Amino acid sequence: QDSPDVMSNKSESYTWPLLLRKISLLALIIFLTVLTIVIFFGAKEKKIPVAGTGPAAADNVRSLEENLTAVEFRAEGGKIKIRADLASIDQDGNQLLSGNVEFIQDRPDFNLRLKAREATIGPGKEELLARGTVEVESGEVKLSTPYLSYKLKSGLLQAENLKLVSGPLEISAPRVDYDPVARKGSCQQGAVLSLVGLKPPLVVKGERLGFDLDTGQVEADGFIFENGSWSGLASIGTLLLAPANFEPMKIELAGKVFFNLRPKEESSTFTYLNLRSDRIILTKQQADWTLLAPGGWEMRAEDSQQKLEGNGEKMELTFKPEGQATSFLAQAATLTVFKDGKKEVELRADRLKEDLVSGLISLDASARLISKEFRLEASWLQFDLASSGFRAEQARLEISPSFFKVTGPFFKNDRPLLATGQEARGSSQGIELSGQVAIWQEENIFRCGQAFFDKETGEINLTGEIKANLAYSGPAGSGVKEAEIKAGDLSLLPADRAFRAGKAAAFSGGRGKIQAQQLTFYFEGEKPDELTNLKMSGVVRLVWKDYEFQAAEGLYLPAEEVFVFNGQAILKDTEGN
Repeated sequence: QDSPDVMSNKSESYTWPLLLRKISLLALIIFLTVLTIVIFFGAKEKKIPVAGTGPAAADNVRSLEENLTAVEFRAEGGKIKIRADLASIDQDGNQLLSGNVEFIQDRPDFNLRLKAREATIGPGKEELLARGTVEVESGEVKLSTPYLSYKLKSGLLQAENLKLVSGPLEISAPRVDYDPVARKGSCQQGAVLSLVGLKPPLVVKGERLGFDLDTGQVEADGFIFENGSWSGLASIGTLLLAPANFEPMKIELAGKVFFNLRPKEESSTFTYLNLRSDRIILTKQQADWTLLAPGGWEMRAEDSQQKLEGNGEKMELTFKPEGQATSFLAQAATLTVFKDGKKEVELRADRLKEDLVSGLISLDASARLISKEFRLEASWLQFDLASSGFRAEQARLEISPSFFKVTGPFFKNDRPLLATGQEARGSSQGIELSGQVAIWQEENIFRCGQAFFDKETGEINLTGEIKANLAYSGPAGSGVKEAEIKAGDLSLLPADRAFRAGKAAAFSGGRGKIQAQQLTFYFEGEKPDELTNLKMSGVVRLVWKDYEFQAAEGLYLPAEEVFVFNGQAILKDTEGN
């Protein structure tokens, strides 16, 4: 049996290992707890330096890859957060991020979120480089690019093969500098801007293209644009968009400017319209567009039947978004109409206006219509493209002999006829003058209320209180004789080599005066102004010297100086005997 001292020693030796095991277990628990806390908080937040120019080579990596849940630090004007799957630091202190990299920057005036497959942040916290499928969001602006450089202090974002989207606006370019705070950017080459919200979309291309999303202004050199049926190009161009919805409001072009309009609707006046000028301004007014060329301009257009060429000092064109032109207004303008490949007419005026829906062209102030067959000057003139008809006020005509298909009598066929009237109308059938009409060639002049020049027959028909002063030639050697005619109507008849005066006609020439219901003057074929005979009919009365002759009909033969009367002829002297 053991003594008490031995029992006490045995109890102490047994208690000591048990206490040691408890202390060791407690220490192990504390160690594991601390290790867990360190691992958890160390992975959740880690301060990292900012990258340099790109991912480091494998032999330059200082630390092994590690899990990186989030890193947060403050930069110019705001807080920056970075998340990534993996991170490593090279010998230069550049932080290399890979996996699902996310960069978030919050500032009072804007925010920016970037996603990429790879990113590098340098030790100076001045630049972020991102590669792979890079996506950026800043407000409603979204960018996508395979490569991006973001200056953290200046806020300048530089990208290659960038696509920028903001609502209906899309911009793509090989290289872009963009300030997400100012919402301004510039593209060096090959930039394309599209407004995909429009139908059809408006597409703008240019070199050194600059844009401001806050003001909606886009500027570019080598400016090219297209919107379905209409397009243009210029040395310099500016596009103004409504900032709220990027609706196009104005396009201003300068330098060498070309504008094309090719409507796709069959109801349109033109199949194409080409315009060239040193400056063109396009302005949207409600649903339509107005084109203004404030300086010199040249134009070519074509429809199914004819072509147009024109030039002037100032012009305005209105057309619908689908390309259908509705009105054309120009100053100091010349417009030439071609039909079947041949020049038909030339229109000139201080002010020219065309309704492109109806095809009517109105000319004000010094209006002129010129063709091979006639020239027309007027205070106001209207020309119909479809029918080639015209209407004019205060008209002055110069009619060429080639106007008539048949050569007429009396007037010399190698000289034009001149005519004036308060109003003129013309068509493929002929020309009509009304209101104080005067027609003349050299000494011969006809005055009447209305006149019609028939192209097909060559006839000239006058009505309404006709008064004519004639200078005709008699037989060989008899010289030029003068006469005066009054009548209710008068017709020049090429087929009969004659002109006929009716409705109480009166003829005064030499020492004789003739009155009759109808007078018919016949002329020599080879000499159109040589009178061969004069036929009188219907209550004829001749006053010659001291005698008066009356009969039912009569005939005057200038070559023989003979009057012949038939039908109860009566001769009286001045005393009535």
